[in-house]
Amino acid sequence: MCTSNAKRLALAGGLFLAILVRTGAGEDGIGSPKKPVMVPKLTEKIVLDGDPADWAKIKPLPAPFAKKDAGMLTLGWADDGFYGCAQVKDPKITIDEESPWNGDCLELWFESDCARKDEMSDSSFQIALAPNPAKGAGGCIIVIPQGSASSDKITAKWKPVAGGYVIEFFIPFAQLKLAKMAEGTQIGFHYAIDDMDDKGILEQFYCDKSEDDAWKHPNLWGVIKLGK
Repeated sequence: MCTSNAKRLALAGGLFLAILVRTGAGEDGIGSPKKPVMVPKLTEKIVLDGDPADWAKIKPLPAPFAKKDAGMLTLGWADDGFYGCAQVKDPKITIDEESPWNGDCLELWFESDCARKDEMSDSSFQIALAPNPAKGAGGCIIVIPQGSASSDKITAKWKPVAGGYVIEFFIPFAQLKLAKMAEGTQIGFHYAIDDMDDKGILEQFYCDKSEDDAWKHPNLWGVIKLGK
């Protein structure tokens, strides 16, 4: 083999390894387009009050990047939108109201058309939800860093618990530019649970949001699929 070909193969191998490390799952792994994570349709009403009791029978999403079969985030869908619950282990809460990702928060990314574009588009959204200890349990801080979703159309409640906090949320499909949804619909997705004042990022779904600026590249995010 000539030297130039050897270098090309070595470079290609290095790039493939980098993708595996970056996603934690590989192109065929859990959360990839070939193996999307199923999100169940909710059969019972969810009351958004920061109490995780409503989620006791629903399995949390896997977090393949964190190498967890069950992470801190549970997600479900109904005819009107996504409902979710994050149970975060973080006894010290520090908040940045303007830029929640600089403190403790839950970041969510959606690409509604699952086109896996290299750049953000009209179908791409980033939503940050943070507890608000200054005002006590109840309403969350909601910031929309990217995309056209409106914070006043999203509902999120939080509550402190032993060793951490809980965030429950509802995101209408309309805010993600999704029409009536049906079983089998695939959506680009990623999440990160930030603890930037202490341990950094506690958990991520499919990639490292900072690696290659993945926070603004939907093609690096994972994929979820609406299930039964």
